[in-house]
Amino acid sequence: MVKEWYAVHTQSGREYKVKEFIENKIAADSNVSQWLFQVRVPTEEYIEMKDGKRKSARRKYFPGYVLVEMEMNDTNYLWIKRVPGITNIVSQGRTPKPLNPEEIKNLFHQIEDKKVQEKTKPKFAFNIEEQVKIIDGPFKNFIGTIEEINLEKGRIRIGVEIFGRSTPVELDFLQVERL
Repeated sequence: MVKEWYAVHTQSGREYKVKEFIENKIAADSNVSQWLFQVRVPTEEYIEMKDGKRKSARRKYFPGYVLVEMEMNDTNYLWIKRVPGITNIVSQGRTPKPLNPEEIKNLFHQIEDKKVQEKTKPKFAFNIEEQVKIIDGPFKNFIGTIEEINLEKGRIRIGVEIFGRSTPVELDFLQVERL
């Protein structure tokens, strides 16, 4: 038999419960660990601003699905279908369809690359002298002009008019939006 990756459809919001259940079965039962190798919920981490603080959040690539690496046969198919929270296995007709190995490799490589990149990238490409609105922090709702962009640090310096004078304010990309 050949171990391959399969996409397994889960009940909405139950991806991590399904993953945990399967991982516990793999750890507890040596028979299961011989044909069921790993389960993943592909996610990406991103930074968001909440209440003036940078917070790390996670977003699923494929909501409602987990990826399972296993050897498929009738017995294993029935076992995986009986896992609480699983509704179906992506198939072609009645036969479970394995995912393309090259696509899986690229997906996992892409996820790892994003984990290595810990820079905050702007949602938009900003330009010097462009007008922006500050959406977070003590200068919230002020409008300013971009003076400097630092991609490495994920920071932007904006000239904000305070008491009739332009005052430079350094902010995170996540704290501003285009007008």
